[in-house]
Amino acid sequence: MSVRQLKTPGKIAWIILLLLFLRLEFKAISTDRAENEKKQKEFFDSQREGFEKVTQQARKNFDQTAQGLQISIAELGKIMETTQRVSVDARRAMLDVTGGDSYAFVYPSFIFDVSPCAIPPCHKRMDRRFLLKIHNAGQQLLTDVRVNFYLSEGPEGSLGDIKPLNRFPIGSLAKGSGRNISDEPLYPTANRFGRFSYYVLIMAQNGGVNESIDFRPSKSGQGMAFRYVVRRGKGKPDPKNIATEKTDFETLIDSGWCEPEEGGMRANSVPSTHSNDRH
Repeated sequence: MSVRQLKTPGKIAWIILLLLFLRLEFKAISTDRAENEKKQKEFFDSQREGFEKVTQQARKNFDQTAQGLQISIAELGKIMETTQRVSVDARRAMLDVTGGDSYAFVYPSFIFDVSPCAIPPCHKRMDRRFLLKIHNAGQQLLTDVRVNFYLSEGPEGSLGDIKPLNRFPIGSLAKGSGRNISDEPLYPTANRFGRFSYYVLIMAQNGGVNESIDFRPSKSGQGMAFRYVVRRGKGKPDPKNIATEKTDFETLIDSGWCEPEEGGMRANSVPSTHSNDRH
């Protein structure tokens, strides 16, 4: 066509034909672009839809997992609580078996003279007879409790030799409980130095303690005043070596002097304890 000589009408016709072809090309391009955009939109929509489904499923799975985890944690908490309770009960049972740090101590309880009098007013008087009482000062059961009662033959400030007097099998003592060791009244006995002093060895399943009990005439002249000191030493107390033993004892109770007529220890009362002192 480039070498052919066209006249004016031919040229016009050719230009019109070119314009028609150009329009047709533009339309084809627009149609192809629209179809391509539609396909891309459909592709991206399908991808987004699939991703949303995956996300929803993942969220659902996560919620189910979280719910299951919460249930598992709650169940685990119950198991741990039960385990802890069982552990506490087992420890308590073990302490009841072993006795833990519990100990028993002995103290005297004087007997009131309640004989009738002819001329009122009548006052109760306390004589020199006393009963020995025992008390569990701890929080655990004590079993196989035994009390050995000795007379101290030493001078003031010294235990000296000890003379066996009585042995009392007690058995078991529940926590915080106490009772009479014997219903037979005892009388303070002076040793050769004029002292009313006793040594007591109290044994149980967890070892034992040693105790000194001293008496003196009451300042009121009625009955006897007394004091007792409870100590726990290293190892098992041994009355055979107590006179020469050099171990530092932990003082568990130091009652001080109890005056029966001056607000001191009364019959059937339970003394308070003073722990962590050192002698």
